Amino acid sequence: MALDGSVLTRLARLTHTQYGSLPYAATMVAVAEVEQGGSDNVWVADGYDASLVHRYSADGELLQTLDGTDEAGLFNCPHGIFIDYRGAELELLVADRSNNRGQIFDLEGKFKRILAKDF
Repeated sequence: MALDGSVLTRLARLTHTQYGSLPYAATMVAVAEVEQGGSDNVWVADGYDASLVHRYSADGELLQTLDGTDEAGLFNCPHGIFIDYRGAELELLVADRSNNRGQIFDLEGKFKRILAKDF
């Protein structure tokens, strides 16, 4: 949405196999802003039900779905996400809530490291 409340892009309901009849229950959205060195990709955490993180292009095309299987293991309620602009390389931080850990990915969705464990 724009600051005036007008709708810019709608994200269609996903047909990912993990959903079946489960609802798509997004819990947080993060945008890798071009002005900050990103690509305007939109990251959406589905913190309930399917426990997935999706990456969309700025025009709403689904580019990628992460389930956490790389390195750290499957997500269990990836509830919060945000883009960390502080380092030389932008990173996606995922609060993997029910696994009591944070996971860090690059903006192509490749696992980098665990932020914290058992917190």
